[in-house]
Amino acid sequence: MNRWHWILLGFGAWHAVGGRSIDLFSERLDTSVIAQAKVTCPKCKKANPPAAKFCNSCGGKLSASNPVSKVASAASGFPAVTRLTTDYAVDHHPSWGPNGKIAFSSRREGGEDIFTMNSDGSDQKQITKSDSLTKFEPCWGPEGQLLYSGHLSDTNIYSIRTDGTNLAKLTDFSSFDGQASWAKDGRIVFASNRDRYTDIYVMGPDGSDTQRILERASQPCWGQNGKIVFQAERNRSETTGQFNCDIYVMDSDGSNMKRLTTPQASDEQPSWGPDGRIAFVSERDGQKEIYIMNADGSGQRRLTNNKAEDENPALGVDGSILFYSRRGPGDGDVYVMKVPAK
Repeated sequence: MNRWHWILLGFGAWHAVGGRSIDLFSERLDTSVIAQAKVTCPKCKKANPPAAKFCNSCGGKLSASNPVSKVASAASGFPAVTRLTTDYAVDHHPSWGPNGKIAFSSRREGGEDIFTMNSDGSDQKQITKSDSLTKFEPCWGPEGQLLYSGHLSDTNIYSIRTDGTNLAKLTDFSSFDGQASWAKDGRIVFASNRDRYTDIYVMGPDGSDTQRILERASQPCWGQNGKIVFQAERNRSETTGQFNCDIYVMDSDGSNMKRLTTPQASDEQPSWGPDGRIAFVSERDGQKEIYIMNADGSGQRRLTNNKAEDENPALGVDGSILFYSRRGPGDGDVYVMKVPAK
């Protein structure tokens, strides 16, 4: 399936994720579990792909269940990984919500919409209505509502309740407004290129009182301490001389900026967890893998190790990290691993 999903990064550049050839077994899979995950037709007893709605052999209707598949760790010393979605369409941008709920974006119904599920992958439900609007980057709010990015000709930020009500368009610009993150006090931080470059802005929960707080930066995320972690290309690598993304932290007004990673390779997509640690993506070992560090940048360590690229980390209450990966069959799924604090 050829598909390009575009994410706006710093300096107005576009980064492509997806559209690559499928690596069916990019790390050691528990093949017995994968086989059990296939949906058996109750009429002809033939096996079908996970989450298929109708039998490929007889056309009979299949169960709506979507079983969880486990994936073995690629090497000792790395956390065990559990696959939460098994649809052959891409499932990505997971986000932790209240009571262990997870929001994510999926193309399983033809368009791209926002879904929710339980922490074990069960009870997967579509929240937004399928239409011409591409919906991605869901983020939970302090009262259980959701933010997401919606793209048609432009990209803007929307909010919605998990029952599908109270849909509101919070930004309305002929530009990119996205990568939104909600603070405990209801304020929203987001990235926008409305003034040519990609900058970081803050606005109220209804989209009012918008203020730019930092120029040429993206992927902002609120922390429990009221600070904002983000990525930016501000320093050259000492080995290549090229600018790479690094991760920084700042106060909510854009002051007291501090760099947490070094510019030797790209470090991006930071996610601040409730325990104060930061999950992020780095290419320092040759490809995109998930890493974790303390709030001051110390204790950086790699968490994933496989041929597929791992992205979109989201750190939860108990140290569980959600992320997107193409390590299994299909166009990419949502996975989880538990990383207790050391």
